[in-house]
Amino acid sequence: MGIFWDISLRKYAEGEVKKARNFIANIIDSMPSVLICVNREGLVTHWNNKAEYQTGLSSEQAENHPLMDVYPHLHFSIEQVLEAIREHEILKAVNIVRQKESEVCYEEITVYPLNSNGVEGAVIRVDDVTEKIRLEEMMIQSEKMLSVGGLAHRGWPMR
Repeated sequence: MGIFWDISLRKYAEGEVKKARNFIANIIDSMPSVLICVNREGLVTHWNNKAEYQTGLSSEQAENHPLMDVYPHLHFSIEQVLEAIREHEILKAVNIVRQKESEVCYEEITVYPLNSNGVEGAVIRVDDVTEKIRLEEMMIQSEKMLSVGGLAHRGWPMR
């Protein structure tokens, strides 16, 4: 009877761990950002759905491979990522221009070092900020046009 009880507790605990892993994976995969986890050797340990979509590589194809082999257009070098892990410093690059097919896109890239419970590595987050940049440019252009219109309305001479 004691052995049966121990096994049932273990099965329950394994089920709870599996549910927690699935829940975390669902959260990560539902993110609109590319999320890539790497270990301290620079090998990919996790690759979310957005990374799969952007690169065409599945998680199975990316995991356990060097970051730069599966995501070569990362703004940071692997040395910078590994240094961020060692130094526990966040790296951030904003408004990075990237050519995507026939259009120019802008990305914001952040490297978050991990160092807890004996796990060393980093989470790399890549956000497409193209629409934000375009809206900011439109706002600046509109403000310029309003300023010119205001000057013309006041009757200031234009030379």
